Amino acid sequence: MSKRSYHQYCSIAHALDIVGERWTLLIIRELLIGPKRFTDILNNLPGIGTNLITSRLKDLESEGVIGRRWLPPPAGSTVYELTEKGRGLEPVIIELGKWGSLSHALPNTGDQFRPGWSVLAMHFAFRPDLAVGLSERYEFRIGDEIFHASVEGGELKTGQGPVDGPDLVITADSYTYSAIAMQRVTLMEAIDAGNVRYQGDEGALRHCSEVFGLPV
Repeated sequence: MSKRSYHQYCSIAHALDIVGERWTLLIIRELLIGPKRFTDILNNLPGIGTNLITSRLKDLESEGVIGRRWLPPPAGSTVYELTEKGRGLEPVIIELGKWGSLSHALPNTGDQFRPGWSVLAMHFAFRPDLAVGLSERYEFRIGDEIFHASVEGGELKTGQGPVDGPDLVITADSYTYSAIAMQRVTLMEAIDAGNVRYQGDEGALRHCSEVFGLPV
């Protein structure tokens, strides 16, 4: 089947010709979090189907949005990653997330949730005005996933995996973490209930709560 197009001489229509197909922006979301193998993307997008994801990746690669890189042993596998052109979509995805959060209700029965998706959500919850002069690193161990956030001079950087020398390490299960993110329970309530554990001083815990707008 030939790729669909709006056939309009308009930059918005041109952008949608590239990333407007179903699942495409979610693939980009996954790669904004970090490079991934084909199976990683497939597992993180339940319902997409092998043939469809193959088609979407092929289209994005032909447009220069993503590329492939071979990781030497012990990984010994090929990963997909965003090109410079692809990373230009990061502010678009973040602003789309901000817009979606305005009407995002409680999850429906059967909705999927992966803690790693919140890596990008941190960017639209981030309060740079409260992070001026702050230099701290936070590591999150949620279920079987690990990701981190670094705050430096009012700017935020996030990524998958652990971070060197974290000032704060938060450990929780996925359900508790989502409840805190949706502000159905405060961070301190979850800690007092024993559903969240943390390593680090209370100052870092307070700063982390403040810059991400989490009620303590």
